[in-house]
Amino acid sequence: MKFFIFAPLFAILPLAIMPIFLGCFSRADPTGSLAGSHAAFVLIGSATAPFSGGALSDLGGFTLNGWFVVGCVLMGAVLIYPVIRRADGLRGE
Repeated sequence: MKFFIFAPLFAILPLAIMPIFLGCFSRADPTGSLAGSHAAFVLIGSATAPFSGGALSDLGGFTLNGWFVVGCVLMGAVLIYPVIRRADGLRGE
């Protein structure tokens, strides 16, 4: 039951925060290369999710899938943090 509740939430989370990230990218890089590159990252995740999700589910069940998602979200937060700080600094100028 937990899987049926949280799987759609995790699937919708990137769509919900993508406009915020794209706004930060466009402010931090006026050339648009950062904002344009987001599609590649979205496609990489979409392409590898079935393989990695299936392998992790076979190895450790849905619990391992959940922890993998948590790790990916934390890694994404660490990667986006410098861009958010730069965009916030440029907004204050």
